[in-house]
Amino acid sequence: MKVAVEGCCHGELDDIYAHISKLETQHAYTVDLLLICGDFQAVRNHRDLQCMAVPNKYKALQTFYKYYTGEKTAPILTIIIGGNHEASNYMWELYHGGWVAPNIYFLGHAGCVQVNGIRIAGISGIFKGYNFSSGSYEKIPYDSSTIRSIYHMREFNVRRLSLLSKPDVVHSIDQHGDVRNLIRRKAHFRAEIEQGTFGAPPLHGTASHAQAFLVVRGAHASEPLRSNPDEISLDDEEVEAYLALDKCMPKKQFLEINRLIRLILYYDLEWLAITRAFNLWFSTTRYQRPFPDEAEAREMVRKELEWVKENVGSEKTVESCQQFCVTAPGPGSEGDQKLEQPAMYPNPQTRSFCQLLGIEDKINKGV
Repeated sequence: MKVAVEGCCHGELDDIYAHISKLETQHAYTVDLLLICGDFQAVRNHRDLQCMAVPNKYKALQTFYKYYTGEKTAPILTIIIGGNHEASNYMWELYHGGWVAPNIYFLGHAGCVQVNGIRIAGISGIFKGYNFSSGSYEKIPYDSSTIRSIYHMREFNVRRLSLLSKPDVVHSIDQHGDVRNLIRRKAHFRAEIEQGTFGAPPLHGTASHAQAFLVVRGAHASEPLRSNPDEISLDDEEVEAYLALDKCMPKKQFLEINRLIRLILYYDLEWLAITRAFNLWFSTTRYQRPFPDEAEAREMVRKELEWVKENVGSEKTVESCQQFCVTAPGPGSEGDQKLEQPAMYPNPQTRSFCQLLGIEDKINKGV
């Protein structure tokens, strides 16, 4: 099985899928899974554009809405995280993860799923130190400040990801690739690399570029990943691969194909346990309740993992709990409100996920 890893998407889904199709024809293989590493731009209509922090001249529907409305269907199972150019209102609807369109799964503000033993974890947004320790207080309608702060990474999510079992720790992604070539192509990265601040400092030891995917190959893998300078070999059973690719633009290295194994999308039981254990600390105000220390947190997760195994089961497919549903209307429905932010839409996928875990639904609360 082959997995494609894409850099920033910027709503160019048609171009990305077309490029993959071209590669499949050229090389006589089939791509089964696509990972998109941020700036996805899941814009459903023109009102969603008003929730995206970009200058007006860059506000364009692009092509995602076609996949959302059913005009087109994603030809490949696609897993995404968010960046700093997003319709943040839609990403908030699916804070815990969910289908943004048929066959396109958002990992949430932070999340982890499994593709037949391969754990795929990710965190959305970018790092800004002044918001890192606050709760997720932003509400629609966003003002000029909250339209940006909503996509800033929070300590809450970094702490949750840090509790995932993993075989090794990487301090900085720039030390596991061709740094000289990276700086040659991206000279503005030099200062951050030299200062040790490249990417998102709180993710050092988890995954350290601004829009980060962490792929952990489990013991059930039957085919090796091909040699890759961004890959850290650990032992014969487990590998962590960190990939940082460019935007979908001409002459950019925005796509890379890696060989993995067979494909089925499951919830990660440990992540479900972490989500259940930490929901009390999920703040929707500026105030963030102090977190438990690591030893206490890991004990909480251990206990919740037993609950998950007993009440959810050892293998739970995502589709058995969450199915895509249209919440906001597609383009053409905006009328004279085209340039206004929409109201918050309740999302049944988030409600179903919270019911699965027996936790309070803080996203749909009051909607």
